[in-house]
Amino acid sequence: LVRSRGLGDVYKRQVYNNIIHLKRGAAMFCTKCGAVVDEKTGICPNCGACERANKKAEPRAKQKLHFAKATKTARSYAVIFSALMVFPAMICTVINILNPGDKFWAGYVLGAIAVAWVFLVLPVLRVTPAPVTAGICFVVLALYLLYIAKMQGLISWYYSYAVPICVVICAMVALTTGLISKKIAKGIHIPALLSAEAAVFLIFLETLYDFNQLGRLNLRWSLITMCVFVSISVICEAVAYVVRLNSKK
Repeated sequence: LVRSRGLGDVYKRQVYNNIIHLKRGAAMFCTKCGAVVDEKTGICPNCGACERANKKAEPRAKQKLHFAKATKTARSYAVIFSALMVFPAMICTVINILNPGDKFWAGYVLGAIAVAWVFLVLPVLRVTPAPVTAGICFVVLALYLLYIAKMQGLISWYYSYAVPICVVICAMVALTTGLISKKIAKGIHIPALLSAEAAVFLIFLETLYDFNQLGRLNLRWSLITMCVFVSISVICEAVAYVVRLNSKK
């Protein structure tokens, strides 16, 4: 009698074949049972029910970091926004050059346009990961606020107010960009997230003012405004829940 192979032998042979294919660097795996699939046929020899195998496995050392590409809508938005910003930048620069004063006031407009583009366009394009995007936003915003502080002669204001505000805003940009790029926050969850971040930022803003001006914490207007943004966030989440509940039916 021919002794049939046990499940242990089959498992060992499967593991051995997987190791051989991995060493060759072009293994394809079944989407259901995980067995090695022949690239030519695309059919799993183990379960036979698979249509096509998963993508080729790549060694971890050779894997590249892929970012989610911006959609056509996002790219169109970026182009239109950038085009709209060209006119005020040019007209303010030309007027300032033709009528020079003691200060280059057009720098305020150009800086504001640069900050708006970095915060409103760069995260949408998804050309950099969230930490890098936040770093770029921090540098641009910090330089713009430093320009304002020097033009107004308020350097002390820059270090006590501008730098902490830049840090918090850029941290929120990194959080929002990361959640959106990973599709954790999408649809109506995005305005809910932004409303919650606005509530936190207002609390931080009044806290910063209180400690710098009063030397103690005295939250008043930020708590009232926070209730509005928290309510908006809760309403958005409630709507998202109702939509998801009805879609299952």
